[in-house]
Amino acid sequence: MIDVWIWLVVLVLPWVAGTALVFALDARLTLNDGAYASACGYVLGLVLAATLYALQLRFLGLSSPHGAAAVLVGVALAAALVIQQRSRPAISIVGSHPSKKSAWWYFFLALVVFKVLLLAYEAVRQPVLSWDAWTTWLMRSRVWVESGVYVPFTDTLTALASSGYAIEAWRYPELVSWLAAWAAAWSDGWNESHAVLPWVGLAVALPLGLYGALRRAELAATPAMVAAWVLVSLPLVATHVAMTGYADLWLATSLSLGLMSAFHWLRTRHHADLLLTLLLVLAAAAMKPEGLVWASVFPLAYLASRLGSKIFLASAAAGLLLMLVLFQLEGLRLTLPVLGSVTFGWPASLTELGWHLWVYDNWHLLFWGLGAALAVALLALSRYDISPARLGLLAWVVFSLGGFLFLFLWTDSAEWARLGTANNRVMLQLVPGLVFWLAIELTQNPLLARLTRPT
Repeated sequence: MIDVWIWLVVLVLPWVAGTALVFALDARLTLNDGAYASACGYVLGLVLAATLYALQLRFLGLSSPHGAAAVLVGVALAAALVIQQRSRPAISIVGSHPSKKSAWWYFFLALVVFKVLLLAYEAVRQPVLSWDAWTTWLMRSRVWVESGVYVPFTDTLTALASSGYAIEAWRYPELVSWLAAWAAAWSDGWNESHAVLPWVGLAVALPLGLYGALRRAELAATPAMVAAWVLVSLPLVATHVAMTGYADLWLATSLSLGLMSAFHWLRTRHHADLLLTLLLVLAAAAMKPEGLVWASVFPLAYLASRLGSKIFLASAAAGLLLMLVLFQLEGLRLTLPVLGSVTFGWPASLTELGWHLWVYDNWHLLFWGLGAALAVALLALSRYDISPARLGLLAWVVFSLGGFLFLFLWTDSAEWARLGTANNRVMLQLVPGLVFWLAIELTQNPLLARLTRPT
């Protein structure tokens, strides 16, 4: 049983503080941008709460979360003071351009709400079952909460020598574990139903952020709501909400919201969008090692947006040609920094990777549509001018998918794809951003615009 006050202090307080902070940072945002701002605010607010709790436990030895909560209240009040000094109407979550909604908008809204409620119920009612959740992320949280002190985790040999604690993934960042610790610290002892609350909030923040970002990008209300429904209906997204504890959903949400903010920055060149991008991408990089890899794609995408469509097309063609050459270099083995051992040639994981993306029911028909849209987008790029924002977004898609394929075709991670373990979780980290791009492309690409009818 979850007490209402725990929901309020664990989720609502950081959410309100984070959302107020987003509005305070961006003086140009109207309060009608509540959907987008509240999604970003949820991630930043929970990350701030977890960071504050980590600092007080590690350096002050204070196990009670009340100190962190007091700071959050102070942040919310300070942000509210900044907002209050501006003349603005009341907050609305209907988007940047309020308008009369069609019956289809309400239909897909009902589907999204029903799905979110169902996933939230599953998340809080069943025990944590996911492998990495209880061997890595929540294991650390439980030790910290039950002992009331910060305990570092190391490798097995070091732990045996020092009577410490060991986990296999001891090098992983601690931020996601601190998110669960912040939530569980409000209980009398360890309580899994409380510890997983931050994941429950993601079920709301992720579709809310996608819808709000698409409305800011001037999409009509109905296509934006359809995109939100497509996202929450994907089996792997739903699984990571219902079976809580993995870091991938948090990484996916932070990364995708950072991408959406970057897209708005390329459109407006407003410094607040750039600052929000940096905060969200830094949060993603602090959640899991893959976050650093995906963060490195952003500068490349920005560079592509500056160089123009012709140079990007030439680079994409060269990259495709290079991949075809790598298929022919049978037996060539290299050792690269960060990636480790790389073996080129015809990869054994190729077939299994294709089954996971296009045949199994992990993603419905998403990658069939994504592949077709990508081909048409590149074709349209050779015939029509494109804005720097759309070019940067397309470059992010191409570079991210290229990095994903390289990782699971030729590095040691190819074994994970062959066994069907980590490849879908890593793809999950990109999927919300890919759905965002797909929605933009379907409505703004001149060769695809006929497929949609804005309402």
